[in-house]
Amino acid sequence: MLTLLLVEDDPISAYAVSLALRKHGYVVEVAEDGLSGFEQARRLHPDVIVTDWLMPNADGAALCAMLMDDTALRETPVVIHTSLAAVPQPPNPVVRCCRKPCSPDDLVELIEDAMAERRQRAERREPGRR
Repeated sequence: MLTLLLVEDDPISAYAVSLALRKHGYVVEVAEDGLSGFEQARRLHPDVIVTDWLMPNADGAALCAMLMDDTALRETPVVIHTSLAAVPQPPNPVVRCCRKPCSPDDLVELIEDAMAERRQRAERREPGRR
């Protein structure tokens, strides 16, 4: 099973999204802001991170920057899940964006797309290794 870290400051959204993702087979851990999300990411090393963009204590941009600065986490796929119309693209090659409201199926598709991109990048670096 894949471990997913959901970083969301709205408890109702966090509950709804985590429930939907668990139904799709993910093990979901939840953090309430970017700073606690980064701390949990360092502890868990999740397979993918789904994050809101506007949050207290460290927003999605700050979280993406912290992930990029951490050599163990910089290649972790990130899906930004936000209600903003335009989200700046962080310098992370495995980032995707899903505007709220986003159906669980669409969110899972973006997660799987980001995971596939990560696998392809790893295979290009280390051909023949799985």
